[in-house]
Amino acid sequence: MPWAYITPVKFEYPVEKAPVIQAYLKFSPWAISGSSQFPDWYLNNAGYRDNTVIYHPPAN
Repeated sequence: MPWAYITPVKFEYPVEKAPVIQAYLKFSPWAISGSSQFPDWYLNNAGYRDNTVIYHPPAN
C-alpha cells in the first residue's frame, strides 16, 4: 500500500487507527486491480465509503 495518496479532490482521512480500506471500501479492489477498477475510489459515491470511520472535524 502507498504511504501517500494524491487525489484530485480533498482527501477525507480515516479516524485514528482505522485503516484506509475500512473507510474507503473500493480502495482495496482499486489497488489489487492495478488501478483498472474503481479509479474514483476516493469519492463519496454510494457504497464507496463508510462515513462512520472517516474523520469529520467538530463544528465551531
